Amino acid sequence: MSANGRIITAIDPGSYKVKAVIAEITDEDKPNILGFGTAISRGIKKGKITDLSKATESIVSAIEEAEEMAKVTPETCIATITGDHIKGINTTSAIIITDQNSDTNDLRNVEKEDLIKLTEYAKAINLPIDWKILHFLPQEYVLDDQGGIKNPLDLSCRRLEAKVHLIAYNYTNATNIKKSIENSGLKLETFVSHSIASAYGSLYRDEMELGTILIDIGGGTTDLSLHYAGGVYQTSVITVAGNNITTDIAYLLQTPLEKAEKIKKEHGLAIPSDSDADKNIDFNLINGNPSSLSKQQLAQYIEPRVEEILLEVKNECRKSNLNFLRTFPVVITGGSANLKRIDELAENIFETSSRIGIPHDFTGYQEELKKPEFSAVIGLLKYYIIASKQPDSFRTTQKRKFKWLDNFLKKFL
Repeated sequence: MSANGRIITAIDPGSYKVKAVIAEITDEDKPNILGFGTAISRGIKKGKITDLSKATESIVSAIEEAEEMAKVTPETCIATITGDHIKGINTTSAIIITDQNSDTNDLRNVEKEDLIKLTEYAKAINLPIDWKILHFLPQEYVLDDQGGIKNPLDLSCRRLEAKVHLIAYNYTNATNIKKSIENSGLKLETFVSHSIASAYGSLYRDEMELGTILIDIGGGTTDLSLHYAGGVYQTSVITVAGNNITTDIAYLLQTPLEKAEKIKKEHGLAIPSDSDADKNIDFNLINGNPSSLSKQQLAQYIEPRVEEILLEVKNECRKSNLNFLRTFPVVITGGSANLKRIDELAENIFETSSRIGIPHDFTGYQEELKKPEFSAVIGLLKYYIIASKQPDSFRTTQKRKFKWLDNFLKKFL
């Protein structure tokens, strides 16, 4: 299936904002943005639906804004999914390639059926009831103890092993998110893990090859993905993120949440500075009385929470068991990446270089969308393009709703 010329809607139902982007897939395999919309998120908290009616209203609002701008009315969409109901798992599977009936034990070429069988074995892990596999992401293939193989098709060996990263999801939570989206009138084609979508939006190919720690700090969740040699070696979702920073400010300043969010966006810093000691911020308390604090003091309130988030991410990274993890640079994206000096704090904690990740390789509305908060929704479109280009024989052979995705090279659903 080719995606070229097709109109597709991507939806990122975040805990702070819902984002919808309508794009046309060009002949250059890039999304050309026709329209986009955002809405304050209600009824969605940390990736879970807490009020179906309010969640649908937020999604509809974002979609309608995008449709009005694009002057088209799509029928289908794709969406990100995140929350503590998303789990990343590293596993391996292996099969014998040699014909067991042969006396010579000769080498045999790896066939597509072998890869499908390998995929099924890798998926046969113990999962809690109501959990399903969302993504099958190969790290490398091993042919007779020779590792580092990215595409074993037609290569010869006796034994074939796959080292893969699986991403699993809770079916109940996913069903409720799907319902909130389809209540808008669009048919959901598939979910993509927020961490994977964000990587496709903000990382460059060399970063995925050489090694990168991607941290997407949104409103309700912080999504981690660890990339090396073109593979994914760790994904995690941490339920501490930007909204926690806002709540801290509101509590400590005794000001409304809406005002606290505004203060964070306009004056927030991840690292205090002595030069900000005499720069005052005026605001109103919950009771309406005026108050003020210095920009330095505000940063002192913000820094501990950001440190907590980054340290928890660092602990999650250690689960990958990559020996040279300390050399990997950090890329921070998501709405909270707009917090000033957050990249400097990341450099201090991870003892490596850091940058802010923004979406790239798309056309249309670049000035409006080249911002960290749009990395996942733009990456969702780019992931769709790659997945839809996979050969028919590489797609799922089972009867599932989303048959257009590659069964084992890019995605399994």
